[in-house]
Amino acid sequence: MKNSITSTIMTVTTTNKSTCQLKIQSITIERQWHLEYIEAHAIGDFNGDNRLDIAFVDDQNWGINVLVGNGNGSFGARIISLQNQVEGLKKLSVGDFNNDYKLDLAATDPSNNHIVIFLGNGAGSFVIKQKLQEARFSVPESITIGDFNNDNYSDIAVTFHERNQFNLFVSNRDGTFRKEWPIRTGPNSYPSNLVVADFNCDNHQDIAVVNVYAKNIGIFIGD
Repeated sequence: MKNSITSTIMTVTTTNKSTCQLKIQSITIERQWHLEYIEAHAIGDFNGDNRLDIAFVDDQNWGINVLVGNGNGSFGARIISLQNQVEGLKKLSVGDFNNDYKLDLAATDPSNNHIVIFLGNGAGSFVIKQKLQEARFSVPESITIGDFNNDNYSDIAVTFHERNQFNLFVSNRDGTFRKEWPIRTGPNSYPSNLVVADFNCDNHQDIAVVNVYAKNIGIFIGD
């Protein structure tokens, strides 16, 4: 993967004429819950009913929670797995890591310097498949999914604040991953969020990284 770090300028224009009126409706979900902390969260059809659900980690049970979507913007049952086993997760990302057509989760755990892989059972529950241990004080932050080596299996990219880099973790095709090369984001760049897309239309996935201290966005072209 080739890399270049590019500063971008966004130009914003305004108009008084609206082509689409945005309407937002508030829906109360499970009023009896008292959730003071929700950090990691993700969207996907985790129970295979073709309706979007919400997965998150909260401070009540420190497990993987799934709110089952009703298909009309509201949510019903809450499915909890791995209770008291996932404290400290920062970010969640969704993929099918073993190509079994059931959605799985990957998460960063900065406090323990882990990347954690959860395999889904297709009914809304998860098991821990792998914990990738990183060096002390490495602080894994943002995580995203993409097929970076074109083998039709999902790989993982993770930013590391303190190392000024992100790493690729390549699929072993069984729901586990192996660490590949680090990619530097620049001195004192402090990389944070990252996204995957094909920016140059060459059918290879590229990565964009927000560098907080450098105040730029790094564009990394996949080959």
